[in-house]
Amino acid sequence: MFRCSLGCGRLGTIWHVIIPSARIGIMVAALFCFILTFGDFVSPLYLGGGLRTVLSTVIIDTVKSGQQWPQAAVVAVTMIMTLLAVALAAIWFAYRRPK
Repeated sequence: MFRCSLGCGRLGTIWHVIIPSARIGIMVAALFCFILTFGDFVSPLYLGGGLRTVLSTVIIDTVKSGQQWPQAAVVAVTMIMTLLAVALAAIWFAYRRPK
């Protein structure tokens, strides 16, 4: 079996050296992708045919049909709180000190 530096295998090198070194970049990239896709409504609406419900299309449909502004506001606030919770958890995980 091929051994890398200091007797560690290929997967061990990736798991113990590369991933901890790139943890912040990986988490920030994942968070950036999550934020961009969380509020996306064009793709599910036009490409998905509107068959699946996502939060952004629920907000649009709620406002357009019957002027249900309070219900749309509740969905929007829920969406923002979920986004903030995920973002804060990702930032905490990325910048915490390893043991």
